[in-house]
Amino acid sequence: IQPTRPDSDGVGSTSVQCMIKGDSNHNDTSWSSAVTLTITAAKDVRHTFTLASDLTYTGSAQKLIIGTDVHGGTIQVGLGTSSTVAPANWSSTYTSITGTNAGTYYIWYKFTHDAEHDSSTDVSATYVGSVTIGKKTGYLEASTINRTFNGTATNNAGSAQDIATIKNSSGDYYFGLGSSESVGPITWGSKNTKLQATNAGTYYVWAKCDTSMNYKAVSAKYIGTVTISKAAGDI
Repeated sequence: IQPTRPDSDGVGSTSVQCMIKGDSNHNDTSWSSAVTLTITAAKDVRHTFTLASDLTYTGSAQKLIIGTDVHGGTIQVGLGTSSTVAPANWSSTYTSITGTNAGTYYIWYKFTHDAEHDSSTDVSATYVGSVTIGKKTGYLEASTINRTFNGTATNNAGSAQDIATIKNSSGDYYFGLGSSESVGPITWGSKNTKLQATNAGTYYVWAKCDTSMNYKAVSAKYIGTVTISKAAGDI
């Protein structure tokens, strides 16, 4: 009979017997009675996460989990809709958990033991924490246009002319007329509408834009001064 011993990495029970091999003056001993050895499943598992921080919208996907420390099993991770609502979909690769748009992302995980660890270490869907992608600084570019009063002898009132237009903005924009280069409008025009004026005079053009999904609002800022010149007189 040969002795058997458990695999050092195995979990379970096995029988062990021993004997002493005799030398030139002694006979071999007989085999001892079988002794049962049991290796129980370990409980020394780890599953910790390092979440990303200080993220700002870039237009590209960004990793929300930047590291893990996992021992004794495998993890699955996913994005819930809140800190209390678990994900509908899970991934076994933490680097696949990304976010693109500005906002708050809720990280969840599950843990499943391996063959050498106890099933009591399993973790069902559990909230880890949140990662926020901040909005980027908003932008607004506008241009102004000097004009000449367009009234005539038959239409002395003239008609409205465009004096400012938006080139580019990160959100819905508004034009307004301030009382100077340093004092902005009291009231603002309609959303996403060009600025118009009719009468000859000096106009101090201001603009602002709202926050959007990925960009911050742009506060009221002076764009430029527009002059509508008087038309040539006629008799």
